[in-house]
Amino acid sequence: MTRIAVDIRRKAYKNGTRAIEQLAFTARPGEFVALVGPSGAGKTTLLNLIAGLDHDMDGMIYFGTTDGPATEPKASFMFQEPRLMPWLTVRQNLELVLRPHGKTLDDDTLNKLLDSVGLGGCAFMFPDQLSGGMKRRVALLRAFIIEPDMLLMDEPFESLDQPTASHLRELLQDLWQRTRPTVLFVTHSLHEALALADRVLFLSARPSRVILDFSVQAERPRDLGDATVRCLHDALLARYPRLLEGIVTPD
Repeated sequence: MTRIAVDIRRKAYKNGTRAIEQLAFTARPGEFVALVGPSGAGKTTLLNLIAGLDHDMDGMIYFGTTDGPATEPKASFMFQEPRLMPWLTVRQNLELVLRPHGKTLDDDTLNKLLDSVGLGGCAFMFPDQLSGGMKRRVALLRAFIIEPDMLLMDEPFESLDQPTASHLRELLQDLWQRTRPTVLFVTHSLHEALALADRVLFLSARPSRVILDFSVQAERPRDLGDATVRCLHDALLARYPRLLEGIVTPD
């Protein structure tokens, strides 16, 4: 499990637009942290910086473990789109991420993994033969199959119908509780953040910073429709009516 410490003093785009300023937080090992903020607040930019896909910033991102420092945590990144290789089968897409770690998939292990996410019998299908929800399940399994220390998720269930998204959230919670990677989960849905996360970090509008760090005190498992989630949602917005706009001035 990986501890993530973020302290970004400034991140600007090439045109001079300030994306992030004075944004700092720490995610504990094995913690599930949701990031919520208005559109354009730099949430995807933040994940790219943490993932090392972008190094152009003034600041520091530190990784550590319960045993000491860890400079290169084993990481997975799940994007808004499944990003499966269309010329590879489901099996080959999974094996593609295992190969750099020196691992392979035997038939028995593969079948058990596919069965666990409702994809039994799909090993030799290509992405264009799968529904949108099935592709997301492959992407979710691919994210967990390397047993990552850190999992970055950028609105992974966006644009899915409600039953499919609900099922994927259940799968995510089950897979996360089995292996406990440290998760940073970007979402526009406050209900989704409260249903999944241990903590919710609310970001301001651009240039973004953390304006509220909210600990979710509710038993698992949770779903969007749970009474506890609805009550937390309503209480937060009653206290901070413009919270989802990136403003925490009380009503």
